[in-house]
Amino acid sequence: MADQDHDPAKSRWMMLQAIRLGGLLLLLGGIVILSERVSGPQALGIGMIVIGMFAFFILPIQIARRWKTPSE
Repeated sequence: MADQDHDPAKSRWMMLQAIRLGGLLLLLGGIVILSERVSGPQALGIGMIVIGMFAFFILPIQIARRWKTPSE
């Protein structure tokens, strides 16, 4: 019964949301490091913010475009 209910669109949507959540967590971790609430080098905090922003804003769009492109 689980195989009949399998919807690839739902799986893809969940994957995009998981990527966004991971990006958000990286972003927040970087902010915490830069605010010095957790010890860590500033370069690590900045790197986490940059990667988190990429994963939150850009990566899901690129993945969605790749999924929309018809295979040749």
